[in-house]
Amino acid sequence: MTIDNIVSNATLSMVDDEHLVSDSPAERLANFHLVDIYGNLVEEDIDYFLEMYDQPENVLKLSNIMDNETLYATYRLNIADKIIVRYSIIDGMHYLTREKKYFQVCEEEDHEEEVIFADGLPEKKSRLEFHVTENNTFQIAEWNSDFWLEFYKRTVNYNDLKLNIDEDITKHRKPLELLLRKDPKEVFVPAEVNDNFEVQNSTDPLTRGANFQLLDIEGNPVEQKIDYCLEMWGVDEDVLNVSDVLYATEYQDNIDKMIVQCLIINGIHYLVSNNKYFQAAVDDDERQGQILLSTKLPKKVQRLQFQVTQFNTFKVVQWNQRTYLHAEQIDLQHTFFYFQDDECELDFFLKRCEQ
Repeated sequence: MTIDNIVSNATLSMVDDEHLVSDSPAERLANFHLVDIYGNLVEEDIDYFLEMYDQPENVLKLSNIMDNETLYATYRLNIADKIIVRYSIIDGMHYLTREKKYFQVCEEEDHEEEVIFADGLPEKKSRLEFHVTENNTFQIAEWNSDFWLEFYKRTVNYNDLKLNIDEDITKHRKPLELLLRKDPKEVFVPAEVNDNFEVQNSTDPLTRGANFQLLDIEGNPVEQKIDYCLEMWGVDEDVLNVSDVLYATEYQDNIDKMIVQCLIINGIHYLVSNNKYFQAAVDDDERQGQILLSTKLPKKVQRLQFQVTQFNTFKVVQWNQRTYLHAEQIDLQHTFFYFQDDECELDFFLKRCEQ
């Protein structure tokens, strides 16, 4: 059931009867209108938050490629701004817009399954249909097709939102449910602020409190010998990996998650992966200033120090020094980490692995 580029397959809606929609995919309704999560008719030229309904552990985010913004999903406590959109009806066509860009199917070769915000009214082949559900949410399909927008789990920080253009599995997956929420005055904080931050940590890496605790991204003290995912905060399309040193690579390289544990030995916190200790490379001309993993307990000069932030992330510092770990992209597949004398914006976080 479509009205130009809007479709609904729901049989119920929390609006008055004249706005109810039927379940016939061929029926066109002249009075169709999109509703927000509260069941109210969506108004034109009003700001709404675009959110996911059925992925509570993730939030929407945009990546900027050329002049387009591609929609994807990231972990809810990662850095992510709210996505504000507007609803427009132009010549009977229904659109979602963002800063004068229109929500549509990507036309670039090898990216036809992606949905983007791009300049200009979309051509018919790039239009999107919005299928309203009984939850006052909506699902998205490519215009006049059965290619639905779906959620594809990739990594903690990056999950694809793509149209299912594989006809073999089109009818065996669940389309993603999105929602519109009218609340433009809401202030979004990417992670809960740790109220005990001033007590737990000093901003000077040379000052260590006796009550220091390493925290996970939820703000809970990290437990020993429990598996955690080690991730970069706000660096979504790269995942951590280890060869002889710690580095990052694109998530498409099918690298497993970096699983670590915390050990506390004589009051010193260590991160361990596969029974190997994270430590600074010293007296090593080839790997000087990088992080390597070793089965041996780090010497004092090799130790790492963790400076927890108010967002329950942490910076990595060399022991008893003011040298912070920085990231340097070498090529598209490799980002290496080096200690430098100035403070940086590179933060990591620990997320407890799902049982």
